[in-house]
Amino acid sequence: MDIEATAREWTTERLKKMGVTPTPEVAEQMVADLQESMEDRINAAILEGVPKHLYAEFAQSMDDGTMKAFLAENVPDTERRVREALEVFKREIVG
Repeated sequence: MDIEATAREWTTERLKKMGVTPTPEVAEQMVADLQESMEDRINAAILEGVPKHLYAEFAQSMDDGTMKAFLAENVPDTERRVREALEVFKREIVG
């Protein structure tokens, strides 16, 4: 999933519903803010699936670029977690 493109789409949907046309600069900041919030939600959803005794190993996997392999082995439902977190977030933001 392209988080930036999704944030842009959701921002556009939200603004249409609100009937607001911000300046390009404000719209871009809104997209950036939404993208950051989406990433926070995704990270929280993933972290909830990491067993506590593997937190240090998870942190190391982020540092050394092996996070996808770590998640595949230790959090097999990562894609579902991310999808569900984004579905909830979209309902909250877009409606």
